Amino acid sequence: MNIETSAFFWLLTSLYIVFALAFLLISRVVLLRGPALLAAAAAAMAALGLPIDPFAQLSPGLMYGTAVALHLFGNAALASGLLMRRGRPIPVRMFVLLAGLGTAATFFFTLVVTEVSLRRAGVALAAAAISLITAACLRGDNRTVVDRLILGVVLLSALNYAGRILVVSVPLLGGPLSPAQAQAFLPLHLAGMAVAGTALNILFLSALGIDLIRRQAREIGTDALTGLASRRAFMDRLESLGGRQGRRALPAQPGPVGLILIDIDRFKAVNDRFGHAVGDEVLRRTGAALAGAAPGLPARIGGEEFALLVPAPGPADAARTAEDLRRAVEAALAGGLPDGGDITVSLGWVWSGEPHRETASALLLAADDFLYRAKADGRNRAVGGDMAGMAGASAAGPSRIGNAGAAA
Repeated sequence: MNIETSAFFWLLTSLYIVFALAFLLISRVVLLRGPALLAAAAAAMAALGLPIDPFAQLSPGLMYGTAVALHLFGNAALASGLLMRRGRPIPVRMFVLLAGLGTAATFFFTLVVTEVSLRRAGVALAAAAISLITAACLRGDNRTVVDRLILGVVLLSALNYAGRILVVSVPLLGGPLSPAQAQAFLPLHLAGMAVAGTALNILFLSALGIDLIRRQAREIGTDALTGLASRRAFMDRLESLGGRQGRRALPAQPGPVGLILIDIDRFKAVNDRFGHAVGDEVLRRTGAALAGAAPGLPARIGGEEFALLVPAPGPADAARTAEDLRRAVEAALAGGLPDGGDITVSLGWVWSGEPHRETASALLLAADDFLYRAKADGRNRAVGGDMAGMAGASAAGPSRIGNAGAAA
């Protein structure tokens, strides 16, 4: 083993230590814990096995067998992590069997029958089989570029191991490998391990990072209790139209829109009398009723407050949608309280034929004002109107949307 080879092994060892630490850091996220811990274990085994390997190559024995075991079981752990991340079945017994057979072949052809070619062929065969099984399990529904690249690297890794089998099998025709031949094979071994292993770990880290970002985005945009869009997602929808609750007007739209605000009647009394568990169930059932009653983006924007932005050709269409929502909730939650009482909602809606001329703030304030009127008029009703007749709506004061303590 020359100085360059030794330095290369230590460089790879340092790299795998970094991989192990990175996967351990990601494993702190509960939803990614399983795949990340398996990948961390695989990187740790590689980091342990790499320093042993160069010293054992030309003097095989217990050290070399240990290095092979760490390599093969590390491959199995990484393959299991890749499959777990995708929700695919993990052939644990097959992976363990292949890694065990490869390790056993190493010890047998080292300690019992000294045959370098068969020893190397056994290791390569086990590693190739693990890679091929992993690739077969990962086939199909690889929608992202990273997933397709992972599959490609796994296949290339299998081909690399298959090539090793061919390389080490040729000397079987003329006798065992000489020390010079073994040394000549080492650069090929290093190159394949370095390229495939490094690429696969980088891609796996990237995939887990993308998964984390997507999960966080879904959590931010979804109300955990009802499954509807969150207040932030609803406001982002308005912002995507151009309004930011300020003086900036909405750009031209495909058609007129209706904004509907919904508030559960006497919800505070429900919580006070029956407890928050009942209140949460009322919120869930109300959200489900709203989601199935009309098109558009239903959102929970406050404690017991919901909102819906819908296409509406005219004021009558917005009024009809609001009334449909009221009836849907009334029907879904009839007798929904422990004492057999009903749950109702009040709605405030506003229609705009030229939404590009309105500000998001004006639309919200107008709908909020109509919601307040619905409460004042006796609840369990929908009240609204055309923005064209509400020039002063934007000056009505701060919106009560999403504020606890709005009229119940």
